[in-house]
Amino acid sequence: MKQLAYIEGHLNGVRNMLEEDRYCVDILKQTHAIRKAIEKLEALLLEGHLRTGVVDGIQKGKAEQIIHELRSIAHLKAWGNDMRALCQPCRKGLAGHS
Repeated sequence: MKQLAYIEGHLNGVRNMLEEDRYCVDILKQTHAIRKAIEKLEALLLEGHLRTGVVDGIQKGKAEQIIHELRSIAHLKAWGNDMRALCQPCRKGLAGHS
């Protein structure tokens, strides 16, 4: 939650900077900080999932589902949310998930 508060604070700061018509380079530095904070949050979430959800899923016999989820995460990290960049099996698998 601390990481989310940090991100929210930076987002509010960017909003204020835009409203005050501040220098674009300063705003871009703040948006860069937000992106890095989001990446850190994603890394923390992924680490937690790998340590708990993946282990639990494999122990419960859901290895194929876990593999599919990890592949979808890898695709998202590599290509963003552009579904066209995913391989066909992943596109089919993700179409039914939200």
